[in-house]
Amino acid sequence: MYEEGEAYDLFTNYLSHFPHSKGEYSSEETITLSELLPSSLNYYNYNGSLTTPPCSEVVNWYVVKTPVTASAEQIEEMSKILHGNYRPVMPLNGRTVLRFEN
Repeated sequence: MYEEGEAYDLFTNYLSHFPHSKGEYSSEETITLSELLPSSLNYYNYNGSLTTPPCSEVVNWYVVKTPVTASAEQIEEMSKILHGNYRPVMPLNGRTVLRFEN
């Protein structure tokens, strides 16, 4: 869930280490996750499912309203790593989407 724009720092630092097939990656570096979030933490919340097989309906999604950007090259590389292993946006099918603003 990235919008094309400025390069994403996490990808700049780690994308070359992400495995292209099943594998593991470990590092002694510490990532401060809050630094990866946009300044506005307004978000949507809904019950859904995994976006990768087996698409089990066991996920409580929290999606920030302000998109995080990644460069076109970073998005293309991530697509290669995922091998198209994701599914398109699905209809709501009666689910409720909640909006939270702070």
